[in-house]
Amino acid sequence: MNEEVSTTTYQSLSAYMSLPETLKASTSNFSLSPNLTDQTYALFLRSGHRLDPFLASVLISKISKSGYFSHALRFLNDAPEPDTVSYNALIAGLAQFGPPGPIFGLFDWLRHVGLRPDGFTVSALVKACDGLEENEVAHGVSLRLGFGYGGSVVSGLVENYMRNGDVGSAENCFGECLVADNVAWTAVMISGYVWGGELEKSKEVFGEMRRLGFELNEFSLTAVLGGLCDEKEGEQIHGVAVKMGFLCGFSVHLSNAIMNMYSGCGSTRSAVKVFDEITEPDVVSWTERI
Repeated sequence: MNEEVSTTTYQSLSAYMSLPETLKASTSNFSLSPNLTDQTYALFLRSGHRLDPFLASVLISKISKSGYFSHALRFLNDAPEPDTVSYNALIAGLAQFGPPGPIFGLFDWLRHVGLRPDGFTVSALVKACDGLEENEVAHGVSLRLGFGYGGSVVSGLVENYMRNGDVGSAENCFGECLVADNVAWTAVMISGYVWGGELEKSKEVFGEMRRLGFELNEFSLTAVLGGLCDEKEGEQIHGVAVKMGFLCGFSVHLSNAIMNMYSGCGSTRSAVKVFDEITEPDVVSWTERI
């Protein structure tokens, strides 16, 4: 490392900030200039500073989002007493980019050092699952730790089951949920049945959502539209969207889904009318229009 460059870097960065703040600021564009963080961190250590769990978590989170996991792991190892939040920061980053193997390994190590995973840890673990076997393991872990009954974890588990074609396990997992929310009902059950070609079940779930008084949103309406082949049913969903104010520029994604539904039912005129009401049509809108 060039001492003169390091000193200059430190002086320019720390003119208005403390060393810890300077170190955090150096990670803002980490993917463009990782050497800046390396230099600042070296000065940070030489000045007698040590990482506390909070600072370590911030650094790990920012660096993980850039995909530099070896750097993030160094900060985790350098923290004298990293906490669950520090591990969560790295697990969440790995879940975005990496294969599930290292994530399960880090999860096991977290428990090995005597820390307790929390709901965020388990959610990130579930997010990382690709195959059915991994999801089953994550499901078992979440149940043992008491997180297998909440909406956010269940949503991820059910989505993974549906994506891997195990509808039965998805239904059982959803049935175990004590706090099913809009996400679990919408993005998972409705969309999952549509993915699996069980269109009638997707409509049944949508009807059950309405009966139970769950708040409908543009995502639930978009999801159920994917399973409709009947124009009359589509018109009903279109009407609900209009009443709830989701169209006229509010949700281009939903407008596109309505256009697609009308086009699939052979009603070109209705599809064009929806297009004409979109304030700022995107590429998908124009493609449907053409």
